[in-house]
Amino acid sequence: MKRLLNMVKMASRWRYAFSLIVVAGSLAAASDAKAVVRIMPLGDSITASMDGQASYRYWLWKKLSTAGASVDFVGSQQGVSFGSPRFADFDQNHEGHTGWTTSQVIPNVTRWTRASRPDLVLLDLGANDVVQGRPSKNTIMQLKMIVMLLRSVNPNVKVLLAKLTPMAGYETQVAELNSQIGPLATQLSRPGSQVMVVDLASGFNLAADVGDGVHPTEAGEKLIANRFYRLILPMLVLLHQPAKHPALSVQY
Repeated sequence: MKRLLNMVKMASRWRYAFSLIVVAGSLAAASDAKAVVRIMPLGDSITASMDGQASYRYWLWKKLSTAGASVDFVGSQQGVSFGSPRFADFDQNHEGHTGWTTSQVIPNVTRWTRASRPDLVLLDLGANDVVQGRPSKNTIMQLKMIVMLLRSVNPNVKVLLAKLTPMAGYETQVAELNSQIGPLATQLSRPGSQVMVVDLASGFNLAADVGDGVHPTEAGEKLIANRFYRLILPMLVLLHQPAKHPALSVQY
């Protein structure tokens, strides 16, 4: 009888230990699920890209994937504008809207953010404002409003705010707008919701990196991807989900 009681006690202990293992495993799985960083590429045709092009998002996704980053591109859009992307083996969700200005984006930001719940936003807007002749100070005010609307949904959202890539025939206007991007980011950044500038202008060659005067060639897409990638890595650390193997990231 005593031996039988000991066996029962031992079995109970094993069941308890097993239940602890199951619970721990479930908590770890839940933690891993929450750890995926949701990234929203938000912009115009530079973000959306066009039929037959890869998009900077493709090259960025490849770099993040090979670096071992746990990320999810999010947004209401899929693929590229007016057709299919050059490559299909990447996370194609985004919030790029070809031809849109900052004022067209503003009425939709809250809805998009609620639906996609981004932790990090890659904000590249203002090119169409320049083309339409809108004053740079107005565009800056609109960009500020977009960041505030993102925060109204997620007070801890991080934002990478892009200086525009050069556009043929609009070099002066682009430079004027870009000169105000840095001060805007400094004004908006705060603990818990950092805003950092991504310089897409420096070293961007209109002859080699732009195919039609506005939209990037493959070389231009890779340049944009590299610039975003370098600043996404520290943002992933802030979001407690650093890339596991950044040294193994594919090189362009």
